Amino acid sequence: MNPFSETDPHGGIPELRSGTPLAVATHALILLHGRGATAESILPLADHLGLPDSTHRTAVFLGCSDRDPHIPLSRVKETEEIFILKGYEVDCRIYPGMGHTINGDELSAARQLISRIFS
Repeated sequence: MNPFSETDPHGGIPELRSGTPLAVATHALILLHGRGATAESILPLADHLGLPDSTHRTAVFLGCSDRDPHIPLSRVKETEEIFILKGYEVDCRIYPGMGHTINGDELSAARQLISRIFS
């Protein structure tokens, strides 16, 4: 049976966790992978963010290209609006012509956000 559906594309796929167990953690960081990627492919990103050992005023960083073939710019802006309406602090950065990748500015912005929140 196919676990995927139009309404729940992640149905049946287990979540992955890394770091301090949630029962004793003082903070949590949620990383969401892009379309076509997997949880396994996003977890190594945590290694580049300088997370403290004991791992959220609620803040969100959104980084995307204006020409990402997998993520329409309109969806990024819609996501930003929803988070703002819910009262989250949002840093949304759109990178012209970048494509579907992660750049150094995104890593730096994420590190700064994490440092500020976890301190």
